[in-house]
Amino acid sequence: MNPAPRSLADTLRQLSETDLAQLLRRRPDLTHPAPVNLDEVVERSSSQASTHRALENLDAWTLQCARAMAALEVGGESAGADRIAAGLGMPEKTQAVQDAIQQLRGLALCWGEPPHLTQAARAAFGTWPAGLAGPSPEPMAAAAIVKALDAVGSAGREILQKLVWGPPTGTVQHADRPVTVDSADSTIDLLLAYRLLRPLGPDQVILPREVSLHLRGGLLVRDPMPASVPSWGTPGTRLGADLAVVLVDRAAIGSAQEFVSHVVAVLDDLAERTPRHLRTGGIPKKEMAALTRLVGDPDAAEFAVAMARGGRMLVEHGPVLAATPLFDSFLDLDSYHRWLHLRSVWETLGWWPQAADERRSAALRAAARAELTTADPGTSLDAAGLGARLAWRHPSWSRVDWQQMAGQLFREAQLLGMVAFGRSTVLASLPDGHPDPGFAPFGSTLILQSDLSAVAPAPLDHATDRAASLLAVRESHGATATFRFTAASVRAALDAGWSREALIGWLREHNAEGPDAALPEPLRALIDDTSRRHGQLRVMAVTAVVQVDDEATAAGLLAAREAPQLGLAALAPGVLGSSAEPEELVSFLRRRGLAPIAQDHEGAVLTTPPARRAPAPAGQPAEPAAVDTAQLAARLLRRQARGMTPEAILAALAAAHEQDRWVGLEWADSDGATRTALVRVLSVDSGLAHIVRRGAGRLSIPVARIIGVDPAEHT
Repeated sequence: MNPAPRSLADTLRQLSETDLAQLLRRRPDLTHPAPVNLDEVVERSSSQASTHRALENLDAWTLQCARAMAALEVGGESAGADRIAAGLGMPEKTQAVQDAIQQLRGLALCWGEPPHLTQAARAAFGTWPAGLAGPSPEPMAAAAIVKALDAVGSAGREILQKLVWGPPTGTVQHADRPVTVDSADSTIDLLLAYRLLRPLGPDQVILPREVSLHLRGGLLVRDPMPASVPSWGTPGTRLGADLAVVLVDRAAIGSAQEFVSHVVAVLDDLAERTPRHLRTGGIPKKEMAALTRLVGDPDAAEFAVAMARGGRMLVEHGPVLAATPLFDSFLDLDSYHRWLHLRSVWETLGWWPQAADERRSAALRAAARAELTTADPGTSLDAAGLGARLAWRHPSWSRVDWQQMAGQLFREAQLLGMVAFGRSTVLASLPDGHPDPGFAPFGSTLILQSDLSAVAPAPLDHATDRAASLLAVRESHGATATFRFTAASVRAALDAGWSREALIGWLREHNAEGPDAALPEPLRALIDDTSRRHGQLRVMAVTAVVQVDDEATAAGLLAAREAPQLGLAALAPGVLGSSAEPEELVSFLRRRGLAPIAQDHEGAVLTTPPARRAPAPAGQPAEPAAVDTAQLAARLLRRQARGMTPEAILAALAAAHEQDRWVGLEWADSDGATRTALVRVLSVDSGLAHIVRRGAGRLSIPVARIIGVDPAEHT
């Protein structure tokens, strides 16, 4: 049986392999770089930086229990579970307190029996843990406190109440002056005379610990936190509250696919137009308004842009925004894997509305995802419940408006399909390697209708979607996008180089009724009529040349008010020249209700050039490789069992150097892996052992990483 530990170091050295592995897993900073021995684990776990990181990951109940322990220890009291539960005003929660203490033990934040915090953990709660002073030099008895409070009256109590919950100090000029009950001429004087306040210096007073506890009713904290995470709430009466879970999941998948289509639509639009960005990197309001019209929802448009930038599919390229090759890679994925990619981007997204890079935005989203996975599919959820649960999980995250944050996170979760009809869905807890839960495969057909509309019965593949968006006006996104053919949309396709025959051929090929089915008569008539009128005017870039079939039209153009500014002049019958750029001239002709086509200098119809792509920026630094904590724990314990003391190692190295002989050396490399070799010691200085390995050359090893030296003769 191991003796009772006398320090944290003793406690860690007595840990089992399983417990040590759990400690290393729960405090990963202890494993980077890999520790050479248990002494390094003890040193790191006792540091203030590592201790603060461990405390930041505690939930509200465990952190509250740790704060209560610190307050009791500062007062010289035993911090047993019964005493802590009583101090929290929850004597019935002794077992929950005991569980919290076990959590603290498992994190190496407390040790011993009765338990007490490590020095770094206690210091993390400040000079006055829980707002309580340390023990008084001459504590007042309870009866004396009651009598003194009666004597100072309500005015005195009002002053004391300002210090009750901390900090317990206040400023009073000449606080250390002699004062008695008879000489007191103010309420402060009475408080000093009755020792309800104690001078702490010339101009500072402190509320004695026993007085504070009396006024608190013995409580250590003002608003005790619950011992368990708040519930999600009761099922509501909102739309979909009674739907079967399978139907909720189906709706969620539809929402997820719709948002994926929003991201693609936004990227397509920005890649084609490459608009300028603001100097701050933001998108001008005019551009955001255009994107809002594109997807029909300002929040979804803003979020889609943020996701595209977070996934490095959209970047600032000089003064403009441009798509990167990662967008093309994204388009190569099927619908489900596009969504998985966006979900992974969401968890690391360093963006928040109205802020360029909210400090904790990525951590907030990762926390929200983790919280949503705790709810079974179909559980009733709301933003308030999510905020309350996150606040309980992460009480150390200061200056976080949890309700405001939760509202944004909840909205994003809805867009991604992790919440639907106010209920959790299968997409919230879906692991990355899970099979497709039912995302609709991409299709390439449209249901063409006589009212000049077209409906996609399934999400369209990118090529079909782009072509349909050119030929018709998109009216909705999502799994079943709708389009409407207009004269302007058909003319846009003709402007882009499509012929009448190509238009009709494409529509037949993608007709859901089959390539042999007749097109709806109104659609056929629209295409024929627009094609017949299209191209009666032809623009050639000389600087610019306009060919006009109708002499009356040419005369009207020359007589137009804008003609002088455009440098418009007749070159020949039916041929006009202009000093303006072709784009400017085309715009002028269209404003006059004409339908010109653009040609190059050889007379070929100009088509839309391929979208430009900006180079993808470098990704985030790779996370440190995962450490096998079970293997590391086993290795550390083996070294502990057979390891040499630092003094013995130095002595053995010195002897090997003096005797100039081969010795066996065991050391740990920077990854924590054990290495052994036959070596000669060349020198030992500045904390380094300079050695030469048999058959492997020279090497310098920090003495702190040497585990053992075998002084036996090696030949």
